Amino acid sequence: MPNQSEFTNRLAEWGNGNQTLNANFQQDAAFQSMREIALKLDKTAFIAKVKDHVPSGSDEEKTAFAVNLHRELFNMEPTALLVNLIKDRNVSILNSAIGANVATVLEKQPEFNI
Repeated sequence: MPNQSEFTNRLAEWGNGNQTLNANFQQDAAFQSMREIALKLDKTAFIAKVKDHVPSGSDEEKTAFAVNLHRELFNMEPTALLVNLIKDRNVSILNSAIGANVATVLEKQPEFNI
């Protein structure tokens, strides 16, 4: 598991220096790494959490910002986000017994990243 300073640095880089957004994730005890963000927030919850901490812009602009960050998160943590997608009941193509088994294997290998 990454240390707090590594998490802070990755957040700052990923969030383009948005201190409000970074603080929101750092102060949330559910997240101690970028991997945990990718594992624990489905796309809808992620967008809602990010939109609340974008300082300005229309609702469309805030949504676009959040969607772009979600894409960047996939680039940073592809395996964790894939596990999240497999477990998401709203993503039916991956939500099967095979998907559940793949997710279990990937979750038990935190050092492995596609």
